[in-house]
Amino acid sequence: MSVAYKQAVGETATASELTIMIFFAGDPHLSPSMTSQLKAIKDAGFQQDTNVLVHFDPNEKGAGVCTFEINRKRKAEKATVIGDGRDPFVRNLIEDCIEGAPKSATAVQALQTFLDIGIRDFRARHYMIFLVGHGDIVGNDAFLPDDSGETTAITLKQLGEALSDFSRGVKIRGGVVDLLGLHSCSMSAIEVAYELKGAARYLMATEGMSFVSSWPYRQLLKKILNTVDKAREDKAPLDIDQLIFSIQKLSLHNSTDFMFSGVSADLTLTSLDPQRINGLNGPLKDLIRVLKKGLDTTRGLEAILLAHLKSQSFWQENYTDLYDFCLCLERQADKCDPVGTSMVQACRAVRDKLEESNSHGFIIQSDFFGPLYQYSHGVSVYFPWSRPVQDNPPIEADDILLRYKNYQFTTALGDDSWLSFLETYFNKTRRLSRETEDAGKQTQAIVSSNGNLNSTSIEVAVFANANVADGESLEPPEKSTPSLQKNSPPLGAAGCSCSPKNFPMTFTKSPRAKLDANAELPGTPAKALPSGGVVATR
Repeated sequence: MSVAYKQAVGETATASELTIMIFFAGDPHLSPSMTSQLKAIKDAGFQQDTNVLVHFDPNEKGAGVCTFEINRKRKAEKATVIGDGRDPFVRNLIEDCIEGAPKSATAVQALQTFLDIGIRDFRARHYMIFLVGHGDIVGNDAFLPDDSGETTAITLKQLGEALSDFSRGVKIRGGVVDLLGLHSCSMSAIEVAYELKGAARYLMATEGMSFVSSWPYRQLLKKILNTVDKAREDKAPLDIDQLIFSIQKLSLHNSTDFMFSGVSADLTLTSLDPQRINGLNGPLKDLIRVLKKGLDTTRGLEAILLAHLKSQSFWQENYTDLYDFCLCLERQADKCDPVGTSMVQACRAVRDKLEESNSHGFIIQSDFFGPLYQYSHGVSVYFPWSRPVQDNPPIEADDILLRYKNYQFTTALGDDSWLSFLETYFNKTRRLSRETEDAGKQTQAIVSSNGNLNSTSIEVAVFANANVADGESLEPPEKSTPSLQKNSPPLGAAGCSCSPKNFPMTFTKSPRAKLDANAELPGTPAKALPSGGVVATR
């Protein structure tokens, strides 16, 4: 439990309207872009009711770690200046440095220290948290890796614990964490949502690629500062839902211009309300039960494989869009009697629950641009084609499925968890080894058509199994998973240049991404966002 949470009770410091906290975890590839974003945040200005805190670790030898209270010196001289107007000079960040985590801190210690500073020293009625760095956390458990003598990273469970602890401390002091922005690759995942349930009201993230410059922090800060300042002038409550809607839309419209570099991307806003996430449990359990039954039939197994092949995938086929997988399976399931009808019903129930009306649903808004992510609908699920290769015997720290077993997404669904489906899927779809396949043919040939033993076939069959002890597998020992890699993949490569997807490669956008930045999408006004209640880069 963090120091901030322990000390939160009884604190009486005057609360600001909003505290914005941005955590940059860089490396030699990301840090230059992050420095540009830092300067942009500085240039956005300041507002008397809004605190802006930034942590920056470049993860570069000889470079220090710093936490900034943005524009604190200027704010002491004048209450509010939003943007610099005609002044082209961007002031140095050094004047904003405050004490933060030491260079020797691990990734999770650095995050916890940063959160402690925010809750202890910058009390507010509303909080927004942005975490920027390498993502791709599900399975890999390597979020925001750093290098402090040895490579460390934040696991999914550590992330959930740190942010939930922070949210409880904020609530005790009368505030709420409204938005969590995970500005990292492949963080809009069902496993992440379950782990962060209740840690904030909303989550903004991507299923696929994310870029440090794709979220325009200067413009986002100016929008936030102007909105808070207008509410102050009008003596009106801050419309936090409208503001969150604007943040997602600004980020979307800035990102779409990356298509001129041949890049595809997506952006999703989801709810972290525990009631909404728990509402997925029933439909997901029903789907998983019928999937496991389908794997026991030839046609069912073929339909599941084909749906997996056709549906939107991310990062070397390790993640699949959950909604799109259900949609593709529905289109195959009518050929899968006796389980076809059950498959269709279960898939529709999951899709309906994911995209209920904005006032009740889990997915608030999902957008995309470019061909590589055109079938994304907002949330992915871990769905590799084969069992992850790990050490034998497995060690939890190094074994993906052992870690996955302890995720909230797994424990919440019990016996009908997604992991139980994956285990069955890996077993049912795995092809027999060449030795086993050949041995099967040879065994059939041992008895000739006249009923006599075929000595040649016997010799081949025995030779194929020579030097194998009773009960010992012919399978070679599995190799260990590679160590953490922090290198960024090529832009637009979707993490893999060998995808089997046969998608049309013309550039396209989701309906809302096609609109002018000031236009509203018909049927989905900003006021449809739910309200109230506490509930990149790779």
